[in-house]
Amino acid sequence: MTLTLADQTAAIDAACTETPAVCTEICGVARVVERPASVRGRERRDGKVRDMSIDRGKARPRGQLSHAGGVVFRGSGKTAEILLVSAKLAPHDWVLPKGHIEPDEAPEDCARREVREEAGVDARPLEFLGYDSYTTPLGKSVVAAFYLMKWVRFVPAMEERRVCWLAIDDALERIPFGGTRRIITAAGERLTTGDD
Repeated sequence: MTLTLADQTAAIDAACTETPAVCTEICGVARVVERPASVRGRERRDGKVRDMSIDRGKARPRGQLSHAGGVVFRGSGKTAEILLVSAKLAPHDWVLPKGHIEPDEAPEDCARREVREEAGVDARPLEFLGYDSYTTPLGKSVVAAFYLMKWVRFVPAMEERRVCWLAIDDALERIPFGGTRRIITAAGERLTTGDD
């Protein structure tokens, strides 16, 4: 039996709604997802444009910016849940979705694309959270910009990764990486004090 995209999306929505804190396997239906020409959602409720620039006076880590990703949330305040994905090379580790910035791609566009590809989630970047920099086990230097992103809808994932929605405190317990924990903590502070 072949399910339509609408049936697959409805099943994923139902599973994530009924068991939001349980890690859910998302099927990796390969489909090219058309990206918008520019990031929408920079406008706040009052009509003013948010500055999502990565150069807003925050210290940039050493090295070239190479990656971008997001802390995707659904819900609000203390009941908000964030999205984690299994790491590509070490699937037992949970990480934030992120990936390489393509030539001439804005970091927030990259974050949105990578969340779609890795997790099967369309999310709208709201604001810049900070940087994480580290060296991979293979000796590669990574400098990543992270954005707070609001869940919009589920879309087909292009990669086969496990996906998990967790409360901030539960997510912090699963993340062993200091830089990622710092980014998640910043997102949690924003979610509990801001007007998302």
